[in-house]
Amino acid sequence: MSEPTDSVPTIPTSPHKFSLWAITLTLLIVTLNIAIYFYQLNFAAPLESQEYNLLLFGANVYQLSLTGDWWRYPISMVLHSGWVHLGLNTLALLVIGIECERAFGKFRYLAIYLFAGIVGAFVSAAWQYQEALNSVMRRFDMMSWGSLLQNDNTVYITVSLGASGAIMGLAAASVIELLKRLSKPELTKEARDALKRPLYNIIAMIALTLINGLQSGVDNAAHIGGAVAGAVIGFTFVLIPAKKYLLDFILTVIIGGVLALVIHQQSFSIDESLVAEREFIYQELDKELNSAKAEQAKLVMEKAAEEELASLPTAQSEEQIAGIRVQAPEFIEPRFILSDDTHQRIFITDEEANLVSAYSSADGNWKLLFTIKLVLPKNDNGCSSNRCRGMGASGAALSADGKKLYVASLYPNSVSIIDIDTQKVETNIETSFFPRQIYVMKNSQRAFVTSGVENSIVVINLTNNTVEKKLTFPNSEEYQGAFGVQMPAALSPDEKQLALYDNVTQAAYLLDTQTMAFSEKPWFTVEDYQNAVREFYFTPDGQSIWMVTDSRFVLANIDMPTNPVTAYHWCGNNSEIQYGQYGINTGLNQAYYLPQYPSETQVPLVTTSLKTLNIQNVLPIPTNGEYIQGLAETKNAWVVTYPKSFYVVDKHKSVDRNSISPLLCFGAMPSE
Repeated sequence: MSEPTDSVPTIPTSPHKFSLWAITLTLLIVTLNIAIYFYQLNFAAPLESQEYNLLLFGANVYQLSLTGDWWRYPISMVLHSGWVHLGLNTLALLVIGIECERAFGKFRYLAIYLFAGIVGAFVSAAWQYQEALNSVMRRFDMMSWGSLLQNDNTVYITVSLGASGAIMGLAAASVIELLKRLSKPELTKEARDALKRPLYNIIAMIALTLINGLQSGVDNAAHIGGAVAGAVIGFTFVLIPAKKYLLDFILTVIIGGVLALVIHQQSFSIDESLVAEREFIYQELDKELNSAKAEQAKLVMEKAAEEELASLPTAQSEEQIAGIRVQAPEFIEPRFILSDDTHQRIFITDEEANLVSAYSSADGNWKLLFTIKLVLPKNDNGCSSNRCRGMGASGAALSADGKKLYVASLYPNSVSIIDIDTQKVETNIETSFFPRQIYVMKNSQRAFVTSGVENSIVVINLTNNTVEKKLTFPNSEEYQGAFGVQMPAALSPDEKQLALYDNVTQAAYLLDTQTMAFSEKPWFTVEDYQNAVREFYFTPDGQSIWMVTDSRFVLANIDMPTNPVTAYHWCGNNSEIQYGQYGINTGLNQAYYLPQYPSETQVPLVTTSLKTLNIQNVLPIPTNGEYIQGLAETKNAWVVTYPKSFYVVDKHKSVDRNSISPLLCFGAMPSE
């Protein structure tokens, strides 16, 4: 990327009686330029590359200025590429500007400065565009910002900035004003000689600047454009007698209107290649911004991680943190665990045994409260398991008052409503084929039941226990995979939105729970099955969603899902992780992982801080050769289920954390 700069030599001019008021505007412009450059350096430079920062701040780039970013013309006038660039322009402005301000007055001076600077920037963009059209080096993709590569994957970016166009305009206007004064016949020889000296100096300055502009890296188009504009406007002003403020105003409005019209017509190019370059440049800029944000977030995280390590509880021995094994002889494949911390109890469903059991966790005795088990009908489809047959107790949810329990598929193709006090099934609401999960609203008598097989969502009215509506994803169809598929979903904290994932099209949608309308377009999409969403978690403010896949954990803002707020991936080659239990805890501050190795006598349940990526807890979980069926947490414990039993362990304790390598690493996968 090249940066045209300017070199404006200073000139001696005729002396005037000093008056601070007479040069106030020049001093204000100089101060503004210096202040903005100071701001560039210290407060507004989010990217490491100066070129990217200048592009971000508003430097003049023809691919952008000519396709809609007309505001870059005036903004680029106050941007500078370095102290030398700023110093030369400041010195030239003080010399030329002071004389010009005294000669023309503040209003005319400001008009010349602004119009000349904008015209210079506009001419620069137009000239660069024309040069690109005539050059065999014009490309439609970009590989390097620093140099023009001789291949078909380069877009040559020229960043133009600085006040030189405006200064050249002031110089040209000063020449016109001096020529007018020299044209007066009553001038004495001494007075005429006194005017010729600054005139010749200014003309020499303009000539030297234009000659100097022939070298690479100097934006001569801006110099020429600014000088011509300054000469035309200056000539127009000298034709009007001084202090004719109304005429000055009318003239300025006319000139400004014509200039605005020309720039507007030329700033929305329909050149498809130019528009494509614009889009690509902004894509590259977005990548740099996202990279900078990620790097900054990483630094913040690393600092917080250092502080957190000192506050973690002291590691204990395995014997000190050993949990409680609770026998449950009727269990076969108890996968789903529902915690009810308010009433100190848990509910465990078992697909294969087709039952739901309730246990009291009060006083740590884990007493069985009740078990409801139903016999399912047989069929001749050759399946040996309930899941294969599309049956068996699956997900469960509680009513807002905790008096009713809703269980999916305890009765085939239905949601069962259980009165917890009487421990009886009140009714079964037929919903869809093999419903797997239910989401009950706390502030409305309504529930949503998901079926991964039908790829549908059934809305239940809990006032009269009837089906209100059956919804299917836009442009989708039934899922043709295994009956074991779940449909990831999550209800927002204000219950106004339900996030849902279509396993067929691999697209996420937001459902308005009041209108029952899906978002017009998919909220989020993935391109490969490895990144398919497995779980959703709304943040407490409802503005963001955690998405968990087999390879990463992504926090995305509701309004910008494709620009992650935070992204983590499994560290190293952890391909076996997807076969374990993993997700995010109810507090949304930890990611957890429990591997699935039945051949081991025990496996570690690991929790990792989502703020610092520090491993916070490592809890040995016994396996004894059994597959772990389910995992969930209560207020103070983790509950792990096996066939015939479940295990409860204090979630706040830990063995030596250094015994486990980091599981989550910052950012997206290295290959992305």
